[in-house]
Order: sequence, then structure tokens, then C-alpha cells
Amino acid sequence: MTVEVLQEGRSASSVYRFVLDSTGPAIIAKNIGDVSDPIERNIYEQVLPLVGIDGPTFLGVAHRDHERWLFTSEVTGQPYDEKNPAHRSALAHWLGTLHSDVVREPANLPDKSSAHYLELLHSAAAVMPAIQRRETTTARVRRVIDLVLRQYARLESHWPVLEEYCIAAPRTMVHGDLVSHNVFIQDDLLSDERCNAVMVIDWEKAGWGTPAEDLSAVDLAVYRARVHDRWPHVGPEVWEHVATAGRFFRCLVFVDWVLSRWNEETGIANLELGASWLEELSNRQRWS
Repeated sequence: MTVEVLQEGRSASSVYRFVLDSTGPAIIAKNIGDVSDPIERNIYEQVLPLVGIDGPTFLGVAHRDHERWLFTSEVTGQPYDEKNPAHRSALAHWLGTLHSDVVREPANLPDKSSAHYLELLHSAAAVMPAIQRRETTTARVRRVIDLVLRQYARLESHWPVLEEYCIAAPRTMVHGDLVSHNVFIQDDLLSDERCNAVMVIDWEKAGWGTPAEDLSAVDLAVYRARVHDRWPHVGPEVWEHVATAGRFFRCLVFVDWVLSRWNEETGIANLELGASWLEELSNRQRWS
């Protein structure tokens, strides 16, 4: 047996890959801390099979001291490339199936309404001044934080617009972290009209609410076609607005992630990136 460290950090973020032999798939072990009823277990066992979506095989949860480890089979394929039209189309079809076919809210899912993202804005706005006040904080970091705080104030002043965008669309199940290392595309299955070409992992941020964040980087025309039978009253403009809100939400999630593991040496570049995204999005909206 061989063991590979895929991610190592705080105890509740470590991920390991185990290869038992050359004949079967590798096993992924993920430290989920002290979570007694992990969201991912319910999704892998109950939700995805119900709507006919493939995912990693759930293998169990093991306890060790005060920690729990979640075990699944490994997923392979090409990491999602949001600039690849075929990938955007495949993920849009997959999302349309997930959003339209999960008709009842699964148990114990966190809220993912626009209020969730407003909380992220407020928590980050409270943390950043504390970083500025540290004696070791550089002038560059202070300047970038000032910029982000101004952008957050501008975004909050227009928050009712984003809320209206989200209210116009149905609430549904949300993955909430569709970044490239969580989405794998089977390129040889891209012509399949089913969802077999897409495999999605890491459902720990899943919730129930606006699909905005999930729709921020997919082909909306394909998505609309897939969900039209379920929600024929929702027009193209509504989905465009929801995706716009999702791009802002995605920035807030990114900045929250940067601050949650703040390290000035590596964090400053990411914070500058988040600031540039927010500025670009706000300028597109022509917000003053």
C-alpha cells in the first residue's frame, strides 16, 4: 500500500490518498474534524443516487480520538476549465439536473440564501481592520485592505439589487465550491447527454438556497434548457442576473477563504486578486 498526502494543514483539512493495489481505484481519506453527521455522507448516499448523478463511492466514516475521517473512492478526469466551452456546457447540464431534480430540501443543509453571503461580507469587514492594526502588517497590506473595505462598502450599498436577483429564482440545492480541483470532466463522455462526463467532489460547503454561486462560471443557455421543464416561468434575464450575483458571491467566498488562513507572505497576492475581481464586477454593473 502507498500513501500520498494531497492536502495537509489544520487537522480538519488534511486529505490523503491510499493505493491498496494496482487493480482497484485509490481511496481518499478526508479529515472532517469532529463533525458527527457530515453533509457529504448524506449527499453521496442519499441525494446523488436519487437523481441519477454519479459521484465518488462513499466507503464510510472512521473515528480516531476526537477526529472523524470520511472515506470515498477516488475520482479521476480532467480538472474543470471554465474557459473550455465543452467543460462549461457539461457542468451546466450537470447542474441543471442537480438543481431541478432535487425537489425536496435534504435534511441538515445550511442556508445558502443571499443572507449567507452578506454574513461573509460582514465577517471579513470585521476581520480586516484587525489585520491592519498589527505592528507587523506592511504598508502594502494596509493599502490593499483599504481598497477591499471600500469595495465591500460599495457592494453592500447595492446589496438590495443582488437580493432581488436571487429572490426571482427558485431555491435549490447548492454545491457552493465548484472550483477546478473539485470538478472532474471525463472528456471521452462529453457527447453523452446524461451527466456521466462530470464528477464532483467535496460537498462540505453544500447548502439550500440561491443557485447563484454555482451558476457563476457555466454555460447558462445549456443550463436554462435543462431546467426549463421544471421552471418554465423563469426567463433568461433572471438566470443572467442570478449568475451576476453569483460572481460577486464567489469573490466574497474567496476573500473569506484567504482571511481564514491569513499569511501575509502568500495572502497579500490573493487579497489583491480578490480586490481586482470585485472592482471589475462593480465596474461592469456601473456602480458608483
